[in-house]
Amino acid sequence: MIDIYSLLILIPLVGLLFCLIRMIKGPSVFDRVLSLDGIAVCIVSIMILLSMKWKTQLYLDLILVFCVLGFFSTVAFCYYLEKVYVSEKEPND
Repeated sequence: MIDIYSLLILIPLVGLLFCLIRMIKGPSVFDRVLSLDGIAVCIVSIMILLSMKWKTQLYLDLILVFCVLGFFSTVAFCYYLEKVYVSEKEPND
């Protein structure tokens, strides 16, 4: 029998599919970085729903670590891309 958590897992899976499509078809690097952040959010939500379904708290540390890594990787990519694109557009004096 299908419970509510199994149905709720389908929502982040659909979001994950759309983020993967955006990562492949993204016209710019910034679209790909944002889709990477969306993939991290979808994976975290799937881990939360599975933790609730299995009624365990063992994965909470893993969820927190994955959230922090996803956030800092997005910030690091954006910081790097800002430095690269700003240095390309500014003329050298």
